[in-house]
Amino acid sequence: RDDVRRRDTIAVVALHDINLALRFTDAIVVVADGRVVASGPPRACLDAALLAEVYGVDGRIEACSAGRPMLVVDGRVAAP
Repeated sequence: RDDVRRRDTIAVVALHDINLALRFTDAIVVVADGRVVASGPPRACLDAALLAEVYGVDGRIEACSAGRPMLVVDGRVAAP
């Protein structure tokens, strides 16, 4: 990320690993069923409601022992 910033460049990457997105990105776009459901800084976008809606999981974002944000999944959200 620092190398991209030094070069005054934008890198666009498609990730399916939320922990990588939390660790290495400044902004994310969450797409579900072909529509954008959230965009902005990862910590501001990813919350329990979005995780349940888009990924079907009961989860939360917490800081790991090194202070970095990490996705913690407690289980699946019950189907309606």
